[in-house]
Amino acid sequence: MRPEDLQIVFRGLDHSEAVVETIQRETAKLFRLHDRFTSGTITLEAIHRQNRWGVRYVVHLTLHSPDLGEIVVTHETGEGSAKPDIFLAVKEAFDTALRQVKDRRERLLSRTKS
Repeated sequence: MRPEDLQIVFRGLDHSEAVVETIQRETAKLFRLHDRFTSGTITLEAIHRQNRWGVRYVVHLTLHSPDLGEIVVTHETGEGSAKPDIFLAVKEAFDTALRQVKDRRERLLSRTKS
């Protein structure tokens, strides 16, 4: 799988090339660390709640790798945010995924060394 093969789904918000470019840039960072992902999906969802913060964003990221298993991240913009930002939500979801990949790679390497 290449970074541009990641399936991107928009729910409750319009398709945005700027968001897609951000996702591809963050995916490329992840692939520099581990390039054996076989499939992946990212779902961007706008939740329209009746509260003072207006629209909130949820990012669901799922990546599959034969070595590392399934990487699953769900990130929602915080209630305290002055202005919920889809770009920040995407970046934070990928940061979490990057930490998971690093942790799993370290465990995999330590098992093979033992």
